[in-house]
Amino acid sequence: MKKQSILLTGASRGIGAQLVERLAHLGYDLVLVARNEEALSKRAEAIKTKYPQVQITILACDLSQRTSLDQLLVRLDTLEIDIVIHNAGVDAFQTFESSDLGDLERNLYLNLTAPILITRKLISKWLIKNEGLVISMSSLAGLFPTPFGSHYSASKSGLWAFTQALGIEYAHTNLKFVSIHPGFVNGDGMHEAHKKIAGSAPIFLGGTTTQDVIKTIEKALTSKKPDAIYVANRFSIKPLLMITHLLPSLGRWLGSKLMKNYLSKIAYHSEDQHKQ
Repeated sequence: MKKQSILLTGASRGIGAQLVERLAHLGYDLVLVARNEEALSKRAEAIKTKYPQVQITILACDLSQRTSLDQLLVRLDTLEIDIVIHNAGVDAFQTFESSDLGDLERNLYLNLTAPILITRKLISKWLIKNEGLVISMSSLAGLFPTPFGSHYSASKSGLWAFTQALGIEYAHTNLKFVSIHPGFVNGDGMHEAHKKIAGSAPIFLGGTTTQDVIKTIEKALTSKKPDAIYVANRFSIKPLLMITHLLPSLGRWLGSKLMKNYLSKIAYHSEDQHKQ
């Protein structure tokens, strides 16, 4: 069986940094993308020492910048990629009116535009060989309206819709398209920074761990017929998500009751920091 190569974005820190080791353990060759070249190089060297059989290519790229992304897309023409994991992303919980326009544009580019353009670059080759897998790291915020994170919620919802739409469009092929939706991630996720401001998220919002997210990604990688959507959360909330999509007014009410108070603490703290 041919050894497969994975393109992983956001590979230098957080979930991505830990995911690199798991992917190497599973025997995949790796093309690692992150903005911080020094951190990326250190991570790659550590993996090469432990897994010398794994071929690793590092590509320093700021996916929030069009010029940098264009350079990456050109480089991808020279590489053989079988799977892409769109892991890079950033949240920004703050009041919408205080959001900096430049930050909004960069965050949307990183969370949504970059995955779309990278997938477009890869898919032509995949259609020729009739094989390929896209794993998009969305969020529960992509399935549920998220106060104080409207543009983050919009970008993750867009990433989910993009991935699922491709799954329908190319259902006649062997290409596979999966979106993964973690809740608040304890361990290496962005939620760790939130805890310092607002404490742990209320238990009824659910949550997950870095290792559970990685296990979910592994399920998508190793299944012959992966699910279209995986929810990585400590509670089984798929029925609730289904109901809120059928009854949008209920989704808005739950967002107000379950999330608004907690996320407002993070948002107003962020706003205060920008004023200083």
